[in-house]
Amino acid sequence: ALKESFPPKHITLIENKKDEFLEKFNDFKLDSDDILKIVKSSKFTIEEKFVIINKIDLSLIDTSKNLKEKVSKLYIDNTKNIENMDLLDKLFYGDNKYNLELLISQVDYFKECNDIKPYLDALNGYDDPYNELLDRNGSKLYLADNTQNRLLLEKLKSKDCISSWRKNKKTLGEDNLKVERKRPKKGA
Repeated sequence: ALKESFPPKHITLIENKKDEFLEKFNDFKLDSDDILKIVKSSKFTIEEKFVIINKIDLSLIDTSKNLKEKVSKLYIDNTKNIENMDLLDKLFYGDNKYNLELLISQVDYFKECNDIKPYLDALNGYDDPYNELLDRNGSKLYLADNTQNRLLLEKLKSKDCISSWRKNKKTLGEDNLKVERKRPKKGA
């Protein structure tokens, strides 16, 4: 009722009474625009924003690309583990300009390399063959030389998902990153 009567003021009220709001969060009917305003608000701490994100109906993320990207950026910028795999899936899959950065920010939290593979497979809108990175065939793979790829490869190497990587100087064309993938396991 407050939202209908005073459209922009309900968020201001929430900001001014945030402790009560957080305590009674489930009593409120909020849409994706409301959550986006709260996530953008300077009145809420980063930790309070994470608490709210973990309480929302995840279907709200499907209804707003802006919310999906703002929440993704919040996790990326704060190097925060997304413990709820359903939330990670909602943020990662579909239209999100931060999906590669989001994956890079979460690599350290995956237990196994195989847990990362479905996300790499889904990065098909890029020029680089991410879907082949974890293939165990011992052959070399080449990725574009950029900051995101370097970060991703460093994290995959630290988790022992790839053997190694290095900058590959080319005499013609642009330099790239040469990835040495793992060899197949004996007897496999």
